[in-house]
Amino acid sequence: MVAVPVDGAGLLSALDTLPRAFTYPQRLEVHLASVLLSGLLLFVLRPLPPGLSRALVAIPVTLLNFLLPFLFDGDKEMMTNVSIFIVTSSLSSFKALGWALNRGPLVRPLNLAQFLFVYSCPITPREELGAVSGERQAAANGNKKDDDAQHTTAAAAGGGPPRHGGRLREKGLTPAQSLVAFALKGAALAAVCYVLSTFDLPRLARSELYIVSLYCGLSMGMDAPAALAGSLLGLDISPHFDNPFAATSFAELWNKRWNLTVGNALRFLIYDPINELRLVKNPKQSAKFSPLRRLVGVLAVFAMSGFMHEVLYWYFQREWLGGVWQLYFTLWGVLVIVEGILKKILKSAGITIPPWLGWLYTNAVSTIMIDRLWWGPLMARGITEKSVAHAITGVRDAAAYFGLEHWLAGLKVAGLKLA
Repeated sequence: MVAVPVDGAGLLSALDTLPRAFTYPQRLEVHLASVLLSGLLLFVLRPLPPGLSRALVAIPVTLLNFLLPFLFDGDKEMMTNVSIFIVTSSLSSFKALGWALNRGPLVRPLNLAQFLFVYSCPITPREELGAVSGERQAAANGNKKDDDAQHTTAAAAGGGPPRHGGRLREKGLTPAQSLVAFALKGAALAAVCYVLSTFDLPRLARSELYIVSLYCGLSMGMDAPAALAGSLLGLDISPHFDNPFAATSFAELWNKRWNLTVGNALRFLIYDPINELRLVKNPKQSAKFSPLRRLVGVLAVFAMSGFMHEVLYWYFQREWLGGVWQLYFTLWGVLVIVEGILKKILKSAGITIPPWLGWLYTNAVSTIMIDRLWWGPLMARGITEKSVAHAITGVRDAAAYFGLEHWLAGLKVAGLKLA
C-alpha cells in the first residue's frame, strides 16, 4: 500500500519529484494539455452567470495553474519554471478569475480558438485596453476637478480609467512587425548576455544590462503569440511594452510603457473592483468617484504585484526573499501617489515639469531602486549569473534549431562555444 503524504512538507516533496519522473517533452505536453482543457472548460461554461457559479469553476482552475510550475525544476529548468509561473499561474489565472467576475478579456465575444489563445498566452486583445466603459467615462466627466488625481492613480494601477486615450500607442504591431521585433530582441538579448558574461562591468552597468535583458526576454515571449494571434486568428493585440526607457514620469512608466499585459490584468482584477465597490462587474451601475478608493486601489495593485513576485521567487528557489520585492513594488505605489500629489501642487502654482527633467528623475530613481531592491538580492545569491547562463543555452539551442550555428561560430560565452 502506497503512503499518501498529507502534510505540507510531504506534499511539497512529492511535487518536487515530478521533474525526475517524466521527460522534459512529456512535462511540456502535460502543461499544454492542462491549460487547453482548462480553457475549454471555461469556454463551455460561459452560459453560467457571473459570480459564485463561475467562481466555483475558476478557483479550481487557478489552483491547477499554480501546480503546473512544479513540473519543472526551478534550478535546472529555471527559465521554463519562471515562464510557466508568469504566463499560466499568474496571467491565465487572473483571466480565469476575471471571467468569474465578468471582467477582463475572456468575457468578450471570442470564438473557441480565440478564447483558448487569449486564455493561454500572455496577450490582451486591443479592445480590452482601448474601450472605456460607460460608467468610467461618466465618472471622469462628472469629476473634472479631480482629473489629475484620476490620471495619476489610474496610471499606477496599470490601466485604470485612461485619460486622453490611455496608452501612448494603443494599436499593437502587425504580425510581420511582431516577428521582426522578436528577432531583433533575440539578437539584443544574445548581445547583452555576451557582454555580461565576457566583461567585468561596474555594478550599475550590469544592473542596467540586466533590465535590458529582462525587457527583451519578457517582450519576446509576448511578440511571438501576438504575431500568431494576428495572422491566424484575426485578433488585434495591444502592445506589451511601449519604449519603457523613454518614460518621463513614474505613472507613465507603469501605466503606459512597462509590461502592459500584466498591468491590465491587475487593473480588471484588483483596481476596478475596489473603485467600483463590487467584485462582479455590472455595466448598468457605477460608483461615485472616490479619491480615497483610487489611492487604495493603486496601493493594492502594487502590493499584489509585489506578493506575486515573492511567490515567483519561491517557486524557482524554494525560499523566500524576506519581503524585499514586496517592499520594492509597495514603494513604487507610494512614489506614484506622491508624484501625482506634487504635480498637482506645482500645476496649481503654474509650474510644469519639463519632459527632460521628468525623464531624468524617473530613470535615476528607477536605476537606484532596481539595483538595490530588485537585482541586489539576486546578485547576492548568484541568480543573475545563473540566469545569463540559462539565456545563453537558450540562444545556443535556438540557433541550432534554426540552423544558424555558423553565425555563432567562434563566439565564447560563459566558456561555451555556441556553434
